[in-house]
Amino acid sequence: MTTNNTYTPLRQAIEYDELLDPEYIRKINDVEKSKLAKMINSLERNGYKGRPVVVLDNANEGYIALTGSHRLAAAEAVGIEIPAVIVHANEYTVELLDVRDDNELADVAESLYNDKKISNSAYQLLTMEVKQNDN
Repeated sequence: MTTNNTYTPLRQAIEYDELLDPEYIRKINDVEKSKLAKMINSLERNGYKGRPVVVLDNANEGYIALTGSHRLAAAEAVGIEIPAVIVHANEYTVELLDVRDDNELADVAESLYNDKKISNSAYQLLTMEVKQNDN
């Protein structure tokens, strides 16, 4: 596991754990074909410039995407690895699989972070959508 890899959004660096082959990550959200086509085109022209995805390492079941279904599908189509923050499955973190929307995901992530069950990087990425929508 690499811990000195970083993604730098506008104001802060977010460490990611490793580069993963998206073929081996199960996506839990549907992918819009028009959005996917744009992302594939962007990846082919510019390479991967997006934020890391967050995946749950569910041991024998492999990785399950908690964020980034479109980014994963586009990276898989282009054949590149994608930076990922890995949350290890346990009795607490599996709750992340039951969320229904970004607000609920942010609430669960905040609770897990406050209880020291997920990393700061995972927390920042899991709550990013809600924070961006609030601005």
